[in-house]
Amino acid sequence: MRFGRVNIEHNRILFYIILALIAVLILVIYFIVNNSDKKIGGDKDSHGCLIVAGYSWNETKQQCVREWEESAKTYCSAESRGVEVCPELYLPVCGNAFEIQPKPENYSSSCIACSNESIIYYTQGACL
Repeated sequence: MRFGRVNIEHNRILFYIILALIAVLILVIYFIVNNSDKKIGGDKDSHGCLIVAGYSWNETKQQCVREWEESAKTYCSAESRGVEVCPELYLPVCGNAFEIQPKPENYSSSCIACSNESIIYYTQGACL
């Protein structure tokens, strides 16, 4: 008789463990189904800038930019475009003709870089 009572209590404990596991499984499935429409890393701000990639809206440029990259860029001004003669000095810069997919080129100075009509901006120092 003693063995029967232990067996019944063992079955009762096993029943509660299985019941708890089923409850946990149901909760996991519920959270997976209800959060499946969210993409990891796909959060965008009100302007459509991809936050996780470091982009934020720049009012001046009216586009999404990475501010830490923008602070290193110097944009060629309209005045620097018409220069016919540049001072002969070597202060290397890395000129870029494209914003989205930069195609860097080395120039001996910012004056020479900006005299090239295709260069939009430059960064100090030679291209890496």
